[in-house]
Amino acid sequence: MACNHKFQQDLNLQILDHMPKTLIVGTFNPEWPEGNYAEWFYGRVDNNYFWDLLPRMFDDEGLRSQTHIQWKIYCRKKEVALTDLLSVILDAHPQNEEHRKILGEYTDTGLASKFGQQVANPSGRLLRNIVCNKESGVES
Repeated sequence: MACNHKFQQDLNLQILDHMPKTLIVGTFNPEWPEGNYAEWFYGRVDNNYFWDLLPRMFDDEGLRSQTHIQWKIYCRKKEVALTDLLSVILDAHPQNEEHRKILGEYTDTGLASKFGQQVANPSGRLLRNIVCNKESGVES
């Protein structure tokens, strides 16, 4: 059984309700194991300071103690988009304890070394097309 991205519906940059000026691309947020209590990107705030750091880039107060709804509102207001590189890991199995451990970690080392069947986020192709078109002088 594959492991989908926990926020699969939010990976598609084409359905944003705002035009971002800043794009932050992570790697993967698994829908399992059970210990992943994140409500949105970088939402495991017990040891992740993203929601304190991002607002400080804009000279604002941290949002770590706020809800994912406030995070989304903030991103829209500041024209920030969040996405990840991977949408699915096909060769991850929920009954495999090693897989559960790797997916529960906060680093990407295990993702890169233990799983070979990864499905890229379709927005990655969109981004690549935009970058390639800009480098070649073609407007998208």
